[in-house]
Amino acid sequence: RGLVGAWPLNDGFGKGKLTRDLSLSGNHGIPANAPVFGTGPDRQGSGATLFNGSSDGISLGNILNIFVLQPITFMCWMQSTVSTEQHSLIDKLAYSPNYDGYSFYISSGLLGLCLNRTYPSSYMLILSTASVTSGQWTHVAAATDGTGTASGSNLFINGNLASHSTSSDTLSGSIANSSTLCIGNRISYPVPFQGSIFDLRVYRRALKCTEMQAIYRDPGGLLRLRQNRPYYSLSGKPWVYAHMLQEAA
Repeated sequence: RGLVGAWPLNDGFGKGKLTRDLSLSGNHGIPANAPVFGTGPDRQGSGATLFNGSSDGISLGNILNIFVLQPITFMCWMQSTVSTEQHSLIDKLAYSPNYDGYSFYISSGLLGLCLNRTYPSSYMLILSTASVTSGQWTHVAAATDGTGTASGSNLFINGNLASHSTSSDTLSGSIANSSTLCIGNRISYPVPFQGSIFDLRVYRRALKCTEMQAIYRDPGGLLRLRQNRPYYSLSGKPWVYAHMLQEAA
């Protein structure tokens, strides 16, 4: 329910020319370079997109704005190959003068969510207190309830609620902008991800802990069909395309 973006980021959809959105929104993306694919977290041939940490990124256009503060959830599987600096997972931050927009990212191993109206006077930024292990497949997520506050926002690591610190909690008003939403980088100024990303999703609601845990237990659960064959999750359960449509309803 509330699914507005679902990018498998594997080689089974789009064949490298288009990053398909499996939600009903049709938010397909254009890779900056010819994507390179590796093994996904389920080890069953699902694939994952490798980002080179410099020029790679997937442009999605001016979509998924947060006009008046709205509930939203970002999530994906990721395997970072570096443990320093900041690297965007999905990003819509603009450049000067206001740096408005949002970013879900990893910074020196810490998971971060930033909602920004005008930096540095009006923005919300939280960071996980626990680090994500470099080189290890990890399911990460961020959810905010629409209040634009740190208390109304949560981070999740491998399906579990992660404690976080608050760097700023002064956000007020819309964070909409005309910048391009990007996977694995930032269009306005580069913050490239280095490593692999798989099954990135955006929901127009704040998912609950039980939902996060269910998604974590079935890596790639939205890949109901892959190359006209049923997709099997770690639990061995076959999925059908109709279930994906229910997610978006």
